[in-house]
Amino acid sequence: GSQHTATLHYVSNYGYIPLWILVKVLSFGIVSEMYSVLKMEDQRDIAKVYGVEVDDFMTYLPILANYRNLCAHEDILYENKTQKEIDDTIYHKILNLRKEDNEFIQGKNDLFALIIIMKQMLQKEDFKNIENIQKSFEKYVSQLPEDGYLILNRDDERCYALKDSTKATVVSVGVSTSI
Repeated sequence: GSQHTATLHYVSNYGYIPLWILVKVLSFGIVSEMYSVLKMEDQRDIAKVYGVEVDDFMTYLPILANYRNLCAHEDILYENKTQKEIDDTIYHKILNLRKEDNEFIQGKNDLFALIIIMKQMLQKEDFKNIENIQKSFEKYVSQLPEDGYLILNRDDERCYALKDSTKATVVSVGVSTSI
């Protein structure tokens, strides 16, 4: 394939590619794997930028890469389960996520986990509250065409409420017969 202009420039003129140029042409998955082989002090410095612990960041990166790939390749998000699971956080409780046998069954390796990761890593002004997220989704679904489809989780009240924000045909999935 064709080479990235900056990488070609550095290889031709200097015989190497600086890391800040290299990461522009590597996949997010490869960059997340690179993080795992960095010196511990570098891992700490990077994790600190995002306000999380190194172990959490190591767990978050492959999950973020997975969801990035699903979005980039127009795959299904709502039923995706990642191999890695995040630890319980205060946000599991705040979001009132479902539990079974006193263990959270949502927000561990699913779309809720992605939202929790983003909440943990983003600055306050970037991610104010669940209502702002809900408004963003409402804005998005309101733009779906009338001949389009919106697939919603019927078991989640916030998610299912999006049915009122679209002209598209709504298809719901879930195990609950209520709501």
